[in-house]
Amino acid sequence: MAKGRNPKIVSCPLAGPAMAGRIFDRLAQHFGKANLFIDIDDVPFGVDFRKHIDDALQSSDRMIAIVGEKWLGPAANSAS
Repeated sequence: MAKGRNPKIVSCPLAGPAMAGRIFDRLAQHFGKANLFIDIDDVPFGVDFRKHIDDALQSSDRMIAIVGEKWLGPAANSAS
């Protein structure tokens, strides 16, 4: 990992925070919590969410995007 750059974890709420949390915990064991970013916990209240996420991604050399089965919406998940 490049010095000064952190791996990032970006979670989609549709994937479920529990899944993202478990992955975060495992990565934290390896990289340390201070070297990780998770959108549901690390975006301060009152800031521009899109800009904050963009800044985090620009300073990253790795990203994990977690998407769940509802990512494509209800039509994609229906049997009909």
